[in-house]
Amino acid sequence: MQKTKRIPTLLAILLLLVIIGFIGFLFEGMTRQEAKATLSIEPKSVMITNLTDTSFTFTWQTDELATGTLLVTSSNGKKYSSFDQRDITGKMGKYLTHSVTVRTLAPSTTHDVTILSNGKKYPIDKKSFSVTTLPTLTSDTPLLDPAFGSIKTATNAPAEGALVYISLEGSQTLSTLVGTSGSWIIPLSLLRTQDGAAYITLQERINETLVVQLGTSESRVTTDTLNDAPVPDIVLGETYDFRGKDAKKTTPATLAQKPGQSVLGVSTDKAINGVALTAPVQGATLSSTKPLITGIGISGKTVTITIGITEPTIGSTVVGKDGVWKYTPKQTLAPGKQSITITTVDAKNKAVAITHTFTILKSGSQVLGDATPSGNIVETPTPIPTIEATESATPTETLTGEEIPTSGSVLPTLLLIVLGCSLFIGGGAVLLIK
Repeated sequence: MQKTKRIPTLLAILLLLVIIGFIGFLFEGMTRQEAKATLSIEPKSVMITNLTDTSFTFTWQTDELATGTLLVTSSNGKKYSSFDQRDITGKMGKYLTHSVTVRTLAPSTTHDVTILSNGKKYPIDKKSFSVTTLPTLTSDTPLLDPAFGSIKTATNAPAEGALVYISLEGSQTLSTLVGTSGSWIIPLSLLRTQDGAAYITLQERINETLVVQLGTSESRVTTDTLNDAPVPDIVLGETYDFRGKDAKKTTPATLAQKPGQSVLGVSTDKAINGVALTAPVQGATLSSTKPLITGIGISGKTVTITIGITEPTIGSTVVGKDGVWKYTPKQTLAPGKQSITITTVDAKNKAVAITHTFTILKSGSQVLGDATPSGNIVETPTPIPTIEATESATPTETLTGEEIPTSGSVLPTLLLIVLGCSLFIGGGAVLLIK
């Protein structure tokens, strides 16, 4: 009778140890990968800005592209969910910088806020953020003109998505995102003191501090209320001091721009008695056939907008209480040179007309800056974070404020497969030993 071949006991033990070691190595590698992925979408540099009696804004950055949502639970029991201000189409986008505004809240009410980054809740293992809306004020507002300008990167491309923070001496902090053309605008007409107890006192000249952040690049700008409409062009990564009549940069520029070339266009128009056309800037190059048009004006006044050269169309809008207006053409604009002319009345009730020319690129064309390998820009309507909700998405009140579903992890499945195989092999080895 032939004896059954068996694996030596020592060899079987070594085989089991190898299998166990392999499982441990695989588990550690997958766990480390999961932890790394979690850290890459963890919100960093979280700030609360634009705080009013009915709204507030959360801004943050992530190391990798991620969706951004706020889950808000008010002390009165109501629950809200708000999305990134660029997600006005209803489709959630993934970004490195995030700005989410919650509106239509009750004054002097405390709210618990949780950030969802790619559907994962933050803070992890900590209490949620707590924000209390400010009390309603009945005093007169300071009627400051909005601050606006253009920002580009060191490669002369629009600094799209950069976060802009602004604060005046003794004031709260306001913020916005840089649009696809590189322009930005922040209303100052409802600016409060740092404690939010009163509107800031209007003075002839008030110093301002701007901080611009995009990834690891940052610009710090000092200016004042006489030099913020517009703020002179900013190159991300530089430091500036625009106070006084002659704006002067305090550090050497890292960009040598060729004469006559500009991706962002040149904005030489100052606010004319409270009226300005802020976007598109003069000479801008855009890829959208329906660009967002923005400006500042006298609250409650009508702005008439004439768009186009060969076949002009006319539209109108009304300036909001914060002094900002915006308009999107109903008809698409043809590629090539185009113009925008706005007419309205200024603070002295005199008629004002401002014209900007710009270029619409053909479909598939790119907007390139100097030494920029790829600068394709898709112009999308980027809502201005006005203090009150006007023509922008408001938070959807929900009954549950549920976390957004995310795709399942493959880690448990793989571990079960490996564990099953190891048990099968190990069991066979034990049987052979016997």
